[in-house]
Amino acid sequence: MSGDLIGGRYLLQRSVGRGAMGTVWLGTDQTLHRDVAVKQMGSVPGEDAAGTARAMREARSAAAMNHRNAVSIYDVVDHENAPWLVMEYFPSRTLGDIIKEDGPISPERAAHIGAQVADALSDAHKLGIMHRDVKPGNILVGDGDHAKISDFGIARAEMDATLTQTGMMTGTPAYLAPEQATGDSPSTASDVWALGASIYAAVEGEPPYGTQGNPLQVLSRIVSEPVPRPDHAGPLLPILGEMLSKDPRSRPTMAEAASRLADLDADAEPPASRTRIAPIPPAGPTWTTPADSAYDGGGGRRRLLPIALAALLILALAVGGWALLGGGGGDDNTATSNQSGPSHRPDKPKHSNDNSQPTPSEPSETPTTESQPTPDENGNGNGNEQGGGEDPAQFVERYYALMPNDTDAGWQMLGGSIKSQGKSSYEEFWSSIDSVTVSNVEAQSATSVVYTITYDEADGGSSTENKRITLEPHGDSYLITSDT
Repeated sequence: MSGDLIGGRYLLQRSVGRGAMGTVWLGTDQTLHRDVAVKQMGSVPGEDAAGTARAMREARSAAAMNHRNAVSIYDVVDHENAPWLVMEYFPSRTLGDIIKEDGPISPERAAHIGAQVADALSDAHKLGIMHRDVKPGNILVGDGDHAKISDFGIARAEMDATLTQTGMMTGTPAYLAPEQATGDSPSTASDVWALGASIYAAVEGEPPYGTQGNPLQVLSRIVSEPVPRPDHAGPLLPILGEMLSKDPRSRPTMAEAASRLADLDADAEPPASRTRIAPIPPAGPTWTTPADSAYDGGGGRRRLLPIALAALLILALAVGGWALLGGGGGDDNTATSNQSGPSHRPDKPKHSNDNSQPTPSEPSETPTTESQPTPDENGNGNGNEQGGGEDPAQFVERYYALMPNDTDAGWQMLGGSIKSQGKSSYEEFWSSIDSVTVSNVEAQSATSVVYTITYDEADGGSSTENKRITLEPHGDSYLITSDT
Protein backbone atom coordinates (compact mmCIF):
# COMPACT_ATOMS: atom_id res chain seq x y z
CA MET A 1 0.00 0.00 0.00
CA SER A 2 2.92 2.38 0.55
CA GLY A 3 3.04 4.81 -2.35
CA ASP A 4 -0.67 4.46 -3.12
CA LEU A 5 -2.61 7.67 -3.75
CA ILE A 6 -5.93 7.50 -1.88
CA GLY A 7 -8.81 9.49 -3.30
CA GLY A 8 -6.44 11.12 -5.77
CA ARG A 9 -5.02 13.26 -2.97
CA TYR A 10 -3.52 11.38 -0.02
CA LEU A 11 -0.18 9.64 -0.61
CA LEU A 12 0.46 6.74 1.79
CA GLN A 13 3.93 6.72 3.35
CA ARG A 14 4.15 4.01 6.00
CA SER A 15 2.11 2.06 8.52
CA VAL A 16 1.91 3.77 11.92
CA GLY A 17 -0.61 1.55 13.68
CA ARG A 18 -2.73 -1.51 13.35
CA GLY A 19 -6.11 -2.17 14.94
CA ALA A 20 -8.45 -5.14 15.02
CA MET A 21 -10.07 -4.08 11.75
CA GLY A 22 -7.35 -2.36 9.74
CA THR A 23 -4.12 -0.42 9.41
CA VAL A 24 -3.52 3.28 10.02
CA TRP A 25 -1.13 4.88 7.57
CA LEU A 26 0.92 8.03 7.72
CA GLY A 27 0.07 9.92 4.58
CA THR A 28 0.72 13.26 2.93
CA ASP A 29 -2.05 15.55 1.78
CA GLN A 30 -0.82 16.49 -1.71
CA THR A 31 -3.06 19.55 -1.78
CA LEU A 32 -2.32 21.12 1.62
CA HIS A 33 1.13 19.56 2.03
CA ARG A 34 0.62 18.28 5.55
CA ASP A 35 0.86 14.92 7.30
CA VAL A 36 -2.37 13.03 7.79
CA ALA A 37 -3.43 9.67 9.21
CA VAL A 38 -5.35 7.56 6.70
CA LYS A 39 -7.40 4.49 7.55
CA GLN A 40 -9.62 2.21 5.53
CA MET A 41 -13.04 1.77 7.14
CA GLY A 42 -13.61 -1.94 7.03
CA SER A 43 -17.06 -3.40 7.58
CA VAL A 44 -17.89 -5.65 10.47
CA PRO A 45 -18.32 -9.27 9.31
CA GLY A 46 -21.96 -9.75 8.42
CA GLU A 47 -22.67 -6.00 8.11
CA ASP A 48 -24.53 -4.92 5.01
CA ALA A 49 -23.87 -1.93 2.78
CA ALA A 50 -26.39 0.15 4.72
CA GLY A 51 -24.36 -0.37 7.90
CA THR A 52 -21.18 0.79 6.21
CA ALA A 53 -22.99 3.82 4.77
CA ARG A 54 -24.26 4.65 8.24
CA ALA A 55 -20.69 4.52 9.56
CA MET A 56 -19.64 6.99 6.88
CA ARG A 57 -22.46 9.35 7.82
CA GLU A 58 -21.39 9.18 11.45
CA ALA A 59 -17.80 9.90 10.44
CA ARG A 60 -18.93 12.98 8.53
CA SER A 61 -20.95 14.11 11.56
CA ALA A 62 -17.90 13.61 13.77
CA ALA A 63 -15.95 15.90 11.45
CA ALA A 64 -17.89 18.73 13.12
CA MET A 65 -15.86 18.06 16.26
CA ASN A 66 -13.20 20.68 16.88
CA HIS A 67 -11.57 19.94 20.22
CA ARG A 68 -7.93 19.94 21.19
CA ASN A 69 -8.37 16.56 22.86
CA ALA A 70 -10.06 14.83 19.93
CA VAL A 71 -8.34 13.63 16.77
CA SER A 72 -9.81 15.78 14.00
CA ILE A 73 -11.46 14.11 11.01
CA TYR A 74 -10.50 15.88 7.81
CA ASP A 75 -12.13 13.88 5.07
CA VAL A 76 -13.96 10.70 4.11
CA VAL A 77 -13.14 9.52 0.59
CA ASP A 78 -14.04 6.59 -1.61
CA HIS A 79 -11.10 4.66 -3.01
CA GLU A 80 -11.59 1.54 -5.11
CA ASN A 81 -15.15 1.12 -3.80
CA ALA A 82 -14.03 1.29 -0.16
CA PRO A 83 -14.41 4.20 2.30
CA TRP A 84 -11.25 5.73 3.73
CA LEU A 85 -11.04 8.09 6.68
CA VAL A 86 -8.50 10.94 6.65
CA MET A 87 -7.60 12.26 10.10
CA GLU A 88 -5.19 14.51 11.94
CA TYR A 89 -1.80 12.87 12.40
CA PHE A 90 -0.86 12.99 16.09
CA PRO A 91 2.55 11.50 17.03
CA SER A 92 1.80 9.50 20.14
CA ARG A 93 1.44 6.17 21.85
CA THR A 94 -1.91 4.74 22.81
CA LEU A 95 -2.77 4.49 26.48
CA GLY A 96 -3.04 0.76 25.88
CA ASP A 97 0.56 0.65 24.69
CA ILE A 98 1.69 2.69 27.70
CA ILE A 99 0.00 0.26 30.09
CA LYS A 100 1.46 -2.73 28.25
CA GLU A 101 4.99 -1.36 27.86
CA ASP A 102 5.42 0.75 31.01
CA GLY A 103 2.94 -0.78 33.42
CA PRO A 104 0.16 0.96 35.40
CA ILE A 105 0.34 4.72 35.82
CA SER A 106 -0.28 6.92 38.86
CA PRO A 107 -3.80 8.07 39.76
CA GLU A 108 -2.77 11.68 39.20
CA ARG A 109 -1.50 10.94 35.70
CA ALA A 110 -4.60 8.91 34.94
CA ALA A 111 -6.76 11.83 36.09
CA HIS A 112 -4.78 14.19 33.84
CA ILE A 113 -5.30 11.98 30.80
CA GLY A 114 -8.88 11.07 31.68
CA ALA A 115 -9.95 14.68 32.24
CA GLN A 116 -8.78 15.64 28.75
CA VAL A 117 -10.58 12.73 27.11
CA ALA A 118 -13.75 13.34 29.12
CA ASP A 119 -13.76 16.99 28.08
CA ALA A 120 -13.62 16.01 24.40
CA LEU A 121 -16.30 13.37 24.82
CA SER A 122 -18.49 15.87 26.66
CA ASP A 123 -18.33 18.18 23.65
CA ALA A 124 -19.17 15.25 21.38
CA HIS A 125 -22.20 14.34 23.48
CA LYS A 126 -23.45 17.92 23.24
CA LEU A 127 -23.33 17.52 19.44
CA GLY A 128 -25.29 14.30 19.68
CA ILE A 129 -22.24 12.16 18.88
CA MET A 130 -21.52 9.00 20.86
CA HIS A 131 -18.11 7.41 20.57
CA ARG A 132 -19.15 3.83 21.42
CA ASP A 133 -15.63 2.43 21.51
CA VAL A 134 -13.79 4.29 24.25
CA LYS A 135 -10.83 2.13 25.32
CA PRO A 136 -7.11 2.58 26.02
CA GLY A 137 -6.32 1.66 22.42
CA ASN A 138 -8.30 4.69 21.21
CA ILE A 139 -6.75 7.15 23.67
CA LEU A 140 -3.60 8.70 22.20
CA VAL A 141 -1.00 10.22 24.54
CA GLY A 142 1.61 12.56 23.07
CA ASP A 143 4.32 14.82 24.42
CA GLY A 144 3.60 16.25 27.86
CA ASP A 145 0.80 13.71 28.28
CA HIS A 146 -1.37 15.68 25.87
CA ALA A 147 -4.21 13.21 25.24
CA LYS A 148 -6.63 12.85 22.35
CA ILE A 149 -9.51 10.45 21.79
CA SER A 150 -9.46 8.91 18.33
CA ASP A 151 -11.77 6.96 16.02
CA PHE A 152 -14.84 9.15 16.29
CA GLY A 153 -17.42 8.09 13.76
CA ILE A 154 -16.06 4.60 13.17
CA ALA A 155 -16.36 3.21 16.65
CA ARG A 156 -19.40 1.20 15.64
CA ALA A 157 -17.46 -0.45 12.86
CA GLU A 158 -14.55 -1.40 15.08
CA MET A 159 -16.15 -2.08 18.44
CA ASP A 160 -14.14 -4.44 20.64
CA ALA A 161 -17.16 -6.63 21.22
CA THR A 162 -18.98 -6.58 17.89
CA LEU A 163 -21.78 -9.04 17.41
CA THR A 164 -22.04 -10.20 13.84
CA GLN A 165 -25.07 -11.51 12.04
CA THR A 166 -23.67 -15.02 12.38
CA GLY A 167 -23.54 -14.74 16.17
CA MET A 168 -19.74 -14.51 16.26
CA MET A 169 -17.89 -11.93 18.30
CA THR A 170 -14.60 -10.26 17.42
CA GLY A 171 -12.10 -9.09 20.01
CA THR A 172 -12.76 -8.59 23.71
CA PRO A 173 -15.74 -6.87 25.37
CA ALA A 174 -13.62 -5.69 28.30
CA TYR A 175 -14.77 -2.07 28.02
CA LEU A 176 -18.39 -2.77 27.15
CA ALA A 177 -20.98 -1.27 29.53
CA PRO A 178 -23.33 -3.76 31.26
CA GLU A 179 -26.41 -2.43 29.46
CA GLN A 180 -24.72 -3.06 26.11
CA ALA A 181 -23.75 -6.54 27.25
CA THR A 182 -27.44 -7.27 27.75
CA GLY A 183 -28.54 -6.04 24.34
CA ASP A 184 -29.51 -2.43 25.02
CA SER A 185 -28.46 0.28 22.60
CA PRO A 186 -25.40 2.31 23.59
CA SER A 187 -25.88 5.75 25.09
CA THR A 188 -23.74 8.60 26.34
CA ALA A 189 -23.76 6.80 29.71
CA SER A 190 -22.11 3.83 27.97
CA ASP A 191 -19.23 6.12 26.96
CA VAL A 192 -18.94 7.20 30.61
CA TRP A 193 -18.63 3.56 31.71
CA ALA A 194 -16.04 2.81 29.02
CA LEU A 195 -13.90 5.80 30.00
CA GLY A 196 -14.16 4.75 33.66
CA ALA A 197 -13.04 1.23 32.72
CA SER A 198 -10.15 2.70 30.71
CA ILE A 199 -8.98 4.83 33.65
CA TYR A 200 -9.37 1.78 35.90
CA ALA A 201 -7.11 -0.17 33.51
CA ALA A 202 -4.58 2.67 33.54
CA VAL A 203 -4.05 2.48 37.32
CA GLU A 204 -4.59 -1.26 37.78
CA GLY A 205 -2.97 -2.64 34.64
CA GLU A 206 -6.15 -4.27 33.34
CA PRO A 207 -9.86 -3.40 33.03
CA PRO A 208 -12.30 -4.18 35.87
CA TYR A 209 -13.23 -7.65 34.64
CA GLY A 210 -9.89 -8.52 33.11
CA THR A 211 -9.36 -9.90 29.63
CA GLN A 212 -8.95 -13.57 30.44
CA GLY A 213 -11.23 -16.14 28.87
CA ASN A 214 -13.30 -15.94 25.73
CA PRO A 215 -15.57 -12.95 25.06
CA LEU A 216 -18.61 -14.76 26.43
CA GLN A 217 -16.87 -15.32 29.77
CA VAL A 218 -15.91 -11.66 29.98
CA LEU A 219 -19.49 -10.65 29.17
CA SER A 220 -20.72 -12.97 31.89
CA ARG A 221 -18.50 -11.28 34.47
CA ILE A 222 -19.54 -7.78 33.36
CA VAL A 223 -23.21 -8.64 33.73
CA SER A 224 -23.20 -10.86 36.80
CA GLU A 225 -20.35 -9.67 39.06
CA PRO A 226 -19.92 -6.44 41.03
CA VAL A 227 -17.08 -4.18 40.00
CA PRO A 228 -13.95 -5.15 41.97
CA ARG A 229 -12.55 -2.36 44.09
CA PRO A 230 -9.29 -1.13 42.53
CA ASP A 231 -6.18 -1.35 44.70
CA HIS A 232 -4.24 1.60 43.30
CA ALA A 233 -6.86 4.22 42.40
CA GLY A 234 -6.27 6.42 45.45
CA PRO A 235 -8.17 9.71 45.02
CA LEU A 236 -9.84 8.36 41.88
CA LEU A 237 -11.94 5.91 43.90
CA PRO A 238 -15.11 8.02 44.28
CA ILE A 239 -15.41 9.18 40.67
CA LEU A 240 -14.44 5.76 39.26
CA GLY A 241 -17.11 4.19 41.43
CA GLU A 242 -19.75 6.50 40.02
CA MET A 243 -18.62 6.11 36.40
CA LEU A 244 -18.70 2.33 36.82
CA SER A 245 -22.16 2.16 38.35
CA LYS A 246 -24.06 -0.78 36.84
CA ASP A 247 -27.13 1.44 36.50
CA PRO A 248 -26.49 3.93 33.65
CA ARG A 249 -28.92 6.40 35.23
CA SER A 250 -26.65 6.64 38.26
CA ARG A 251 -23.50 7.57 36.36
CA PRO A 252 -22.39 11.17 36.13
CA THR A 253 -22.67 12.90 32.79
CA MET A 254 -19.45 13.12 30.79
CA ALA A 255 -19.27 16.84 31.62
CA GLU A 256 -19.52 16.04 35.34
CA ALA A 257 -16.86 13.35 35.00
CA ALA A 258 -14.57 15.80 33.20
CA SER A 259 -14.95 18.34 36.00
CA ARG A 260 -14.38 15.78 38.76
CA LEU A 261 -11.29 14.34 37.04
CA ALA A 262 -9.88 17.83 36.45
CA ASP A 263 -10.29 18.52 40.17
CA LEU A 264 -7.87 15.65 40.79
CA ASP A 265 -5.40 16.84 38.16
CA ALA A 266 -2.85 19.15 39.71
CA ASP A 267 -1.77 20.36 36.26
CA ALA A 268 -5.25 21.34 35.08
CA GLU A 269 -6.46 24.92 34.90
CA PRO A 270 -10.01 24.73 36.30
CA PRO A 271 -12.63 26.44 34.13
CA ALA A 272 -14.01 29.62 35.67
CA SER A 273 -17.53 28.27 35.38
CA ARG A 274 -16.85 25.12 37.37
CA THR A 275 -18.67 24.92 40.69
CA ARG A 276 -16.46 23.89 43.57
CA ILE A 277 -17.06 20.84 45.72
CA ALA A 278 -19.86 21.25 48.23
CA PRO A 279 -18.91 21.84 51.89
CA ILE A 280 -20.37 18.46 52.70
CA PRO A 281 -18.90 16.36 49.85
CA PRO A 282 -21.34 14.43 47.66
CA ALA A 283 -22.08 10.83 48.42
CA GLY A 284 -20.73 8.25 45.99
CA PRO A 285 -21.42 4.59 45.36
CA THR A 286 -19.70 2.10 47.62
CA TRP A 287 -17.21 -0.38 46.20
CA THR A 288 -17.99 -4.04 46.56
CA THR A 289 -16.00 -7.23 46.38
CA PRO A 290 -16.94 -10.37 44.49
CA ALA A 291 -18.15 -11.82 47.79
CA ASP A 292 -21.12 -9.45 47.81
CA SER A 293 -24.22 -11.32 46.84
CA ALA A 294 -26.79 -8.77 45.72
CA TYR A 295 -27.48 -5.35 44.35
CA ASP A 296 -29.71 -3.19 46.49
CA GLY A 297 -31.12 -0.25 44.58
CA GLY A 298 -31.56 1.82 47.71
CA GLY A 299 -35.21 0.80 48.05
CA GLY A 300 -34.34 -2.77 48.92
CA ARG A 301 -35.38 -4.15 45.59
CA ARG A 302 -33.19 -6.81 44.04
CA ARG A 303 -33.07 -6.60 40.29
CA LEU A 304 -32.76 -9.90 38.45
CA LEU A 305 -31.73 -9.98 34.81
CA PRO A 306 -33.17 -12.63 32.50
CA ILE A 307 -29.93 -13.41 30.75
CA ALA A 308 -31.61 -15.86 28.43
CA LEU A 309 -33.19 -12.85 26.72
CA ALA A 310 -29.91 -10.97 26.78
CA ALA A 311 -28.20 -13.95 25.20
CA LEU A 312 -30.69 -13.92 22.35
CA LEU A 313 -29.91 -10.27 21.81
CA ILE A 314 -26.17 -10.54 22.24
CA LEU A 315 -25.03 -14.04 21.45
CA ALA A 316 -27.93 -15.71 19.63
CA LEU A 317 -27.38 -18.58 22.03
CA ALA A 318 -29.45 -20.15 24.77
CA VAL A 319 -27.75 -19.23 28.00
CA GLY A 320 -28.84 -19.74 31.60
CA GLY A 321 -30.06 -16.88 33.76
CA TRP A 322 -27.75 -14.70 35.73
CA ALA A 323 -28.52 -12.20 38.45
CA LEU A 324 -27.71 -8.64 37.53
CA LEU A 325 -25.64 -7.56 40.46
CA GLY A 326 -24.78 -4.03 41.43
CA GLY A 327 -21.45 -2.37 40.79
CA GLY A 328 -19.96 1.05 41.27
CA GLY A 329 -17.73 2.44 43.86
CA GLY A 330 -17.20 5.06 46.49
CA ASP A 331 -16.24 5.01 50.12
CA ASP A 332 -17.37 3.06 53.14
CA ASN A 333 -21.07 3.45 53.91
CA THR A 334 -24.26 2.12 52.41
CA ALA A 335 -26.97 4.64 51.57
CA THR A 336 -29.25 6.00 48.92
CA SER A 337 -28.27 9.62 48.36
CA ASN A 338 -31.04 12.19 48.38
CA GLN A 339 -28.60 15.01 47.79
CA SER A 340 -28.59 17.17 44.73
CA GLY A 341 -25.75 19.34 43.54
CA PRO A 342 -23.47 20.27 40.65
CA SER A 343 -21.43 17.07 40.61
CA HIS A 344 -23.83 14.31 41.56
CA ARG A 345 -27.39 13.13 41.05
CA PRO A 346 -30.14 12.23 43.53
CA ASP A 347 -31.19 8.71 44.38
CA LYS A 348 -28.07 6.86 43.35
CA PRO A 349 -28.20 3.15 44.18
CA LYS A 350 -25.53 1.91 46.54
CA HIS A 351 -24.31 -1.33 48.05
CA SER A 352 -21.53 -2.21 50.43
CA ASN A 353 -19.42 -4.98 51.88
CA ASP A 354 -18.78 -3.03 55.07
CA ASN A 355 -20.84 -4.75 57.74
CA SER A 356 -20.09 -2.00 60.23
CA GLN A 357 -22.22 0.53 58.35
CA PRO A 358 -26.01 0.70 58.01
CA THR A 359 -27.83 -0.50 54.94
CA PRO A 360 -30.77 1.41 53.47
CA SER A 361 -33.19 -0.77 55.43
CA GLU A 362 -31.35 -0.28 58.72
CA PRO A 363 -31.32 2.74 61.05
CA SER A 364 -29.05 5.59 60.01
CA GLU A 365 -25.84 5.97 62.00
CA THR A 366 -26.30 8.56 64.75
CA PRO A 367 -24.10 9.66 67.64
CA THR A 368 -24.89 8.02 70.95
CA THR A 369 -25.78 10.22 73.93
CA GLU A 370 -27.34 9.39 77.27
CA SER A 371 -30.52 11.24 76.37
CA GLN A 372 -30.83 9.83 72.87
CA PRO A 373 -34.30 8.34 72.29
CA THR A 374 -34.75 4.92 70.81
CA PRO A 375 -34.63 5.36 67.02
CA ASP A 376 -37.59 4.49 64.89
CA GLU A 377 -37.18 2.56 61.65
CA ASN A 378 -35.92 5.71 59.92
CA GLY A 379 -33.39 6.56 62.60
CA ASN A 380 -35.32 9.65 63.70
CA GLY A 381 -35.40 9.35 67.47
CA ASN A 382 -38.65 7.84 68.74
CA GLY A 383 -40.55 9.10 65.70
CA ASN A 384 -42.27 11.93 67.57
CA GLU A 385 -39.51 14.51 68.05
CA GLN A 386 -39.77 17.90 66.40
CA GLY A 387 -36.22 18.96 67.17
CA GLY A 388 -37.75 21.47 69.57
CA GLY A 389 -34.76 21.85 71.84
CA GLU A 390 -32.69 23.92 69.40
CA ASP A 391 -33.51 26.46 66.74
CA PRO A 392 -32.55 25.01 63.30
CA ALA A 393 -30.69 28.17 62.27
CA GLN A 394 -28.69 28.08 65.51
CA PHE A 395 -27.87 24.43 64.88
CA VAL A 396 -26.41 25.27 61.44
CA GLU A 397 -24.38 28.14 62.90
CA ARG A 398 -23.10 25.81 65.62
CA TYR A 399 -22.08 23.23 63.01
CA TYR A 400 -20.03 25.68 60.98
CA ALA A 401 -18.48 27.18 64.11
CA LEU A 402 -16.76 23.80 64.53
CA MET A 403 -15.33 23.81 61.03
CA PRO A 404 -12.68 23.18 59.90
CA ASN A 405 -10.99 22.49 63.23
CA ASP A 406 -13.22 19.83 64.78
CA THR A 407 -14.28 17.44 62.02
CA ASP A 408 -14.92 14.67 64.56
CA ALA A 409 -17.68 16.71 66.18
CA GLY A 410 -18.95 17.87 62.80
CA TRP A 411 -19.14 14.30 61.53
CA GLN A 412 -21.39 13.38 64.45
CA MET A 413 -23.82 16.11 63.37
CA LEU A 414 -24.41 14.41 60.02
CA GLY A 415 -26.99 11.72 59.45
CA GLY A 416 -28.71 9.57 56.88
CA SER A 417 -27.27 9.05 53.44
CA ILE A 418 -24.95 12.04 53.63
CA LYS A 419 -22.54 9.91 55.64
CA SER A 420 -22.14 7.53 52.71
CA GLN A 421 -19.39 9.83 51.45
CA GLY A 422 -17.13 8.31 54.13
CA LYS A 423 -15.35 10.17 56.87
CA SER A 424 -12.01 10.19 55.06
CA SER A 425 -13.51 12.13 52.13
CA TYR A 426 -15.21 14.47 54.56
CA GLU A 427 -11.96 15.19 56.39
CA GLU A 428 -10.06 15.53 53.12
CA PHE A 429 -12.41 18.29 52.01
CA TRP A 430 -12.15 20.24 55.24
CA SER A 431 -8.35 19.92 55.27
CA SER A 432 -8.33 22.19 52.19
CA ILE A 433 -10.17 24.98 54.08
CA ASP A 434 -8.48 27.49 56.40
CA SER A 435 -11.65 29.09 57.72
CA VAL A 436 -15.35 29.37 56.95
CA THR A 437 -17.90 32.13 57.60
CA VAL A 438 -21.69 31.86 57.38
CA SER A 439 -24.16 34.76 57.18
CA ASN A 440 -27.82 35.41 56.39
CA VAL A 441 -28.73 32.20 58.19
CA GLU A 442 -32.50 31.76 58.04
CA ALA A 443 -34.73 28.79 58.91
CA GLN A 444 -37.35 28.45 56.20
CA SER A 445 -39.00 25.57 58.02
CA ALA A 446 -38.33 23.24 60.93
CA THR A 447 -36.02 21.18 58.72
CA SER A 448 -34.70 23.61 56.07
CA VAL A 449 -32.13 26.39 56.52
CA VAL A 450 -30.72 28.74 53.89
CA TYR A 451 -27.52 30.72 54.33
CA THR A 452 -24.51 32.27 52.61
CA ILE A 453 -21.13 30.65 53.16
CA THR A 454 -17.63 31.95 52.42
CA TYR A 455 -14.61 29.63 52.30
CA ASP A 456 -11.05 30.81 52.80
CA GLU A 457 -8.97 28.08 51.24
CA ALA A 458 -5.57 26.78 52.28
CA ASP A 459 -4.11 27.75 48.90
CA GLY A 460 -5.11 31.38 49.39
CA GLY A 461 -8.31 31.33 47.35
CA SER A 462 -11.75 32.36 48.53
CA SER A 463 -15.29 31.68 47.30
CA THR A 464 -18.84 32.41 48.40
CA GLU A 465 -21.95 30.31 47.80
CA ASN A 466 -25.63 30.36 48.72
CA LYS A 467 -26.66 27.09 50.34
CA ARG A 468 -29.60 25.17 51.70
CA ILE A 469 -29.24 22.51 54.38
CA THR A 470 -31.93 19.94 55.10
CA LEU A 471 -32.20 18.64 58.65
CA GLU A 472 -33.94 15.78 60.37
CA PRO A 473 -35.01 15.86 64.05
CA HIS A 474 -32.70 14.00 66.38
CA GLY A 475 -33.52 14.05 70.08
CA ASP A 476 -33.51 17.69 71.16
CA SER A 477 -31.47 18.73 68.15
CA TYR A 478 -30.97 17.78 64.49
CA LEU A 479 -28.81 15.90 62.02
CA ILE A 480 -27.80 17.29 58.62
CA THR A 481 -29.11 15.04 55.86
CA SER A 482 -28.37 17.01 52.68
CA ASP A 483 -26.57 20.09 51.44
CA THR A 484 -27.40 21.81 48.14
